[in-house]
Amino acid sequence: MLLRDVSFRPVSSEPVECIQNWICHLLSQEKLADLLNRRFPLSSGDGELALQVETPVGLCVWRQDEALAFLGPVVVLRDKRRWGLGRQLVKRADMTLRSLGVRTVETTYPAGDPAS
Repeated sequence: MLLRDVSFRPVSSEPVECIQNWICHLLSQEKLADLLNRRFPLSSGDGELALQVETPVGLCVWRQDEALAFLGPVVVLRDKRRWGLGRQLVKRADMTLRSLGVRTVETTYPAGDPAS
């Protein structure tokens, strides 16, 4: 990864409102954040948060039900994209989910969306 001073921290049982606020910050567009929050409704907040000097720059959230997890959304701040941060978030999510006994991970994204 080429980004400097990026750290990761697990997000566990965070209030949904907190995660929605992070998504809104990362997307910088309230309408898009609302659309994403409707597409991936959250009932709990488990995931991985990327921070650069204590500022959120990326987020990967999932829902888990025993050995099955649903991954999404994965959001990266616009000026931090194309540096491998999203890939790193998904990789860290995969490692965490495997350690929790998850055997299947599912996700859906719109066809033809280059950001996905």
